[in-house]
This record gives sequence, C-alpha cells and structure tokens, in this order.
Amino acid sequence: MKNYLLILALFLGGASFAQQADPVSQQLDARASLYYNAGQIAQMDAVMIEQLNFIFQHSWVVNTAKPCPECPTIAVSAFDVNQYTRETKSRKRVYLTVPGHPIDILSYQELDVELNRIKTELNSNSTQH
Repeated sequence: MKNYLLILALFLGGASFAQQADPVSQQLDARASLYYNAGQIAQMDAVMIEQLNFIFQHSWVVNTAKPCPECPTIAVSAFDVNQYTRETKSRKRVYLTVPGHPIDILSYQELDVELNRIKTELNSNSTQH
C-alpha cells in the first residue's frame, strides 16, 4: 500500500511519460529519487518530475492550528510522505512532526486534483511554445 502513491503518480503521468520532453532543468526531489533507479529517472519527463516533486514537497502541510507539544522534532526537508498511508477522501493527521504541530497528509482525492492540475498546466505550457 505504501507504494500505491508512486504507482498513482506513474499512472497519472503515463501519457506524458511516453513523450520525452526537452531536457529538464527541474531536479527530482532527493526523497523521490530513493524509489527509482538512474535509468528510470533519466526517462522521466518534466510532468513526471513536477508531479513527484509535488508529492514529496507539497502533498502534506504542517498544521499550525492544532498544537501538539509532545510531538518530536523532525527535519521538514527530510520528511518522507511515502512512509505514510493516505486516506481516500480525507486528510490524515500524523503526529510525528515539527515541534508543536502535527502534519496533515493530503487525501488521494486532493492529490489527484493537484497532479492533474500540474499535468494540464505543463502540457498547455509546452503546446504554447
């Protein structure tokens, strides 16, 4: 179930994955690169990289509205969202977080909307050039 998130990203990016884009200046997030080998990363287009980076960098938020004084300190830049199972329709709260606040992980439904938005934006940008 843990890798379902990455399979979802591969599925959503599949159509554009087949079309190699120009070399991308965007780097794949180091946390995401742990789940792929060098050959797979070399085959990724800009849409796939942008979607995976969104998953690891922006598909979770530090919930500052809910204090959690007992939560341990972690490095936000090292937080691997793929270690947690997402819920289908609602956000999941994780209490392993930055000092004093839990982390809310976007639901699959919210993630699907964002990944499709990224795909649409990048594909429309590439057809305009």
